[in-house]
Amino acid sequence: MIQKEREKAIVKTVAHNNTEDYKMTIKANRLIKQIRKAKKMGEEIIANSGLTTDDMIYCFATAEVLVINCPDYQAIWQCEEKYIELRQAIAHLQSSIETIWLELGGKTYYEM
Repeated sequence: MIQKEREKAIVKTVAHNNTEDYKMTIKANRLIKQIRKAKKMGEEIIANSGLTTDDMIYCFATAEVLVINCPDYQAIWQCEEKYIELRQAIAHLQSSIETIWLELGGKTYYEM
């Protein structure tokens, strides 16, 4: 009798752990999709502005912000020169982005 109760307890524990793992997997998959979407949107804006992602460490876009991480000052200057084109690309994609953040080596450099 005790053995059966132990087995039931083990089964419940395993089922609970599997449920928690499943929930975490779903959350992780949602997060990965959001990250991919943000990256794709950022890359589309960059491409439509005439810039290339070759000169950037990364870029991504949320509903409010476009983040461009530049490796050096030359890349920042290129982004500054393409400011109007960036805004036009954002408008063309019908995005609600209001802010463009330029980063230098992963740290916020300034907001355009």
